[in-house]
This record gives sequence, structure tokens and C-alpha cells, in this order.
Amino acid sequence: MKSFRSLTVGESFFVVSEDEAMEHLEKASDATNELLSKYIEEAESTRTEMDELKKVLYANFGTSINLEDR
Repeated sequence: MKSFRSLTVGESFFVVSEDEAMEHLEKASDATNELLSKYIEEAESTRTEMDELKKVLYANFGTSINLEDR
């Protein structure tokens, strides 16, 4: 006997089989993980760029500026 689940998309509810619900959930999870990986890479790239810019600014201005995080 198949079991059925309620799948919510926006404000709509759909009755689907458990297999279909799990497939939908896995696809949504994969898409979210891809976005997260993209944002993590972007953050690391930005952090590297900021570190390089800090080096240049400290080389030009020495300790007369403070660029450290609080």
C-alpha cells in the first residue's frame, strides 16, 4: 500500500505519493546546496580580495588607518 503526503508549493497543497514528495525534497535540497556552495565561494573570494586591499592600504598609510573588524 502506497502512503501519500501533502506537498506544499507556495500556498497550494498537493497530495502526492511519498516517493514523489521525497524526490521533490531531494531536488530542492540539491538546489539549495548548490546556491550555498556558490555563496561560500563568493564570500571566500571577497575575503581574499579584501585581505589584498588591506595589505596595499597598510603599505601606503601604515598605522594611521585601522581596517580591522570589530
